[in-house]
Amino acid sequence: MQTFNLSSKMVYSDKSLTKKVVYSDSSILSFVLNFKPGQVLPPHTHPGMVTIIQILRGTATFTVDGEDTQLAVGEGLVCQEQELLGLKNTGDEELSLYVTLSPGPKDKMFAEEF
Repeated sequence: MQTFNLSSKMVYSDKSLTKKVVYSDSSILSFVLNFKPGQVLPPHTHPGMVTIIQILRGTATFTVDGEDTQLAVGEGLVCQEQELLGLKNTGDEELSLYVTLSPGPKDKMFAEEF
C-alpha cells in the first residue's frame, strides 16, 4: 500500500503551470497539474494512452478536437489517444487537475516534474 496527499501536490507558479507526480510505473502515470488564472496547456495528444482528468480546484475550459467544454470542481473528462486536448484556466482562482495516463508513457521524461 502507498498513501498520498493531493493537497501537497497543489503548488503554483506565476511563471508557468506546474506538474507534481503522484505515482508512476509502466502501467500508469498519475500527477497533479496546477495553473494560475490565465495559464494554458497547449493542444496535444497522448499516443497509445487514455487520459483521465478530474478537477480538484477551480474551473477550466478544455478544448478537445476543437470543441470547448467548461468544467468545475468534481467534474472530469476522458480523452482517447487520438483526441487533441488543450485547456485554459478561465477562472479567477488557481486550478488543479488530477491526471491519469494509462498505460504509463514509455519515455520516462513524461514522468518528470516541473
